[in-house]
Amino acid sequence: MKLSSKKELDEAIIELEKRKIYQRNLLVDQYHETVDSLKPANLIKGVFSNIAHSPVARSGILKAVAGLGVGMLTKNLFWGKSSSLVKRWLGNALKIGVAKTAVSNSDKIKAYGVAIYHNLFKKKARR
Repeated sequence: MKLSSKKELDEAIIELEKRKIYQRNLLVDQYHETVDSLKPANLIKGVFSNIAHSPVARSGILKAVAGLGVGMLTKNLFWGKSSSLVKRWLGNALKIGVAKTAVSNSDKIKAYGVAIYHNLFKKKARR
């Protein structure tokens, strides 16, 4: 950029000062956003948000929760709160086995559940 007069030089200086102020304001705003995003509460919110929006993570969490729920339900149905050490061990083994089975076959269980739901709550077509 060649400047041929003092007036052009002054205009270029004013333009550069405006750009400097604008860029400084952008930099300060970005700094404040970064500081705010690095607060522990916002980091935790971000992690949960990513988990909630990730289908893979959501599927894994749902499988784990379903497995644990089915395992605990099975143990409580068979033995309840038992004072016998052997029954507690067998109950825990049963709970773990059922939970593993439920997690490994969760797609089949989900398909059966959806089919049952549709059969129970689907409106019958009138002929």
